[in-house]
Amino acid sequence: MSVVNSSLESGKSSTPRCPACGEPIKEAPPDGRCPLCQHQVAALPVTAEDSTPYAQAGGGGWFGMCLWVYGAKRQRLAYLALIRRSRASTRFVRISLLVFALAVALFAMPHLGWRVVSVDPSMESATMESFRGTEPSGRGWFRVASMPADQPLRPGRLTPVAAWWNLPHAAIGVPASFVIALVGGWLILAMVQAGTERSLTGPFRGQGRFEAALRYGSAGTLWFAAGGVISLLLVLSNAGAVRGWSCTPPRVGVYVVLAIVMSAGLLGWWFWLIRIAGTAPPPTRTRIVVFYSIWTPLLTAAVIAVGAAGLWLGMRWLASVLQLQE
Repeated sequence: MSVVNSSLESGKSSTPRCPACGEPIKEAPPDGRCPLCQHQVAALPVTAEDSTPYAQAGGGGWFGMCLWVYGAKRQRLAYLALIRRSRASTRFVRISLLVFALAVALFAMPHLGWRVVSVDPSMESATMESFRGTEPSGRGWFRVASMPADQPLRPGRLTPVAAWWNLPHAAIGVPASFVIALVGGWLILAMVQAGTERSLTGPFRGQGRFEAALRYGSAGTLWFAAGGVISLLLVLSNAGAVRGWSCTPPRVGVYVVLAIVMSAGLLGWWFWLIRIAGTAPPPTRTRIVVFYSIWTPLLTAAVIAVGAAGLWLGMRWLASVLQLQE
């Protein structure tokens, strides 16, 4: 029994003190810890009352709630960890997963069905006239851009002369990537929730701890939304490389920015889990920290790898069956 609760129940009028440092504790601290040494002095009850700004606003302001989550300090984290699953948190994670799935679909769009035809100037027959009509084999190809007739080939390097996009291939792959991302996101959330429950010990199991915190932690999908929009620059890069635009965003630069943004989203979510694990009761904290810091990234990577491999293999099979690409 905590020092604060035992003092109240025994009817003593003296001010309870922290058993670790002796600091007087006049009232139960909001996070259950001594304000001086952070020793756990009170076990806070799990509550079903969601008083977050998102819940008070009736489920409005998803972006504002994302910023509220990003700015969470220890006291706010401790409060979120004690909220059971609520209607507001469930609505929030649904919107977050839809945003995540849309971001994955936007990322897939410049990578599905695109092909840039390039010419090696060292070839004897390397003329614009001989390569202007070159079309990738298969059905459904649409020429997005071609090199101007008066633009010379670049000596000593491959020169892109035409950019093609397979519309049927993209029309199948982009919605498929949306569905796979949506299902994968729900699967990751369910696995983390189940693992959290199994990591809790004794009386802390079955209370609904971390349910709302895990759902509000999906605010990290905002980074993936930014990455999805940035990935559309690859379309301009393909067309600009063929047309010879001077202001075309380089593909390498776009991928570097994408890597930074996507890494920020994944690492931000991972750090969020580790931070809320630090608010767990001491008897079960180590198990929660181990699950969030080690097993959760491995499970997430496995789901992402299976989803990406399934999409790639499935699209190759469909392209072969429908003769979209050969």
